Amino acid sequence: MNSDFDDENQNEAFETKYSTDVKFRRADAILNSLFPNIDAQKMQESIAVSKGWKEIVGTISTNPAEKNKTGMLLAAHSNVVDLKNDILLVETDHPGYIQLMQNYKTYILRGLKMKYPQLNVKNLCFKLQNSQVRIPDYQEDIRPAGISDEEQGDKSKIEVDENLAPELREKFEKLKSSLLTKNR
Repeated sequence: MNSDFDDENQNEAFETKYSTDVKFRRADAILNSLFPNIDAQKMQESIAVSKGWKEIVGTISTNPAEKNKTGMLLAAHSNVVDLKNDILLVETDHPGYIQLMQNYKTYILRGLKMKYPQLNVKNLCFKLQNSQVRIPDYQEDIRPAGISDEEQGDKSKIEVDENLAPELREKFEKLKSSLLTKNR
């Protein structure tokens, strides 16, 4: 009698485990038929990252006595929206949660790097729900502060007025040469 009970439990466990696989395959087939340009594997990876986000953020704890209450609250009020240029865009439903997430940014990044090293997430960007913030498709080159090559060429073309007094012209020439030298 006990073996029948075990067989029934094993069958239920088997059916439960594999019925979800069948459901995922059906969902993949439906997605592929409706949206042929969507990669099913990428979609499943994004679902896994979304679940992983909730797990990582859910472990945040400000006080050992509260047992991850802060993390659970942050996980419930945030969603992963996009990943481009190694930046993960996260959406929250209140600006206060953005501030809290900023406080735990290094902790979250470390957790993401440990759980998903293949994503290579280097930064987090937060946005408020229903705002139009997005990550651009291209990564801009950030130039260091200083004089660009074009500006350098334009400054070298500065001519000192010949009608100025010789002392004044000499001062402007010194000023011009000091602006054109690189002080690095």
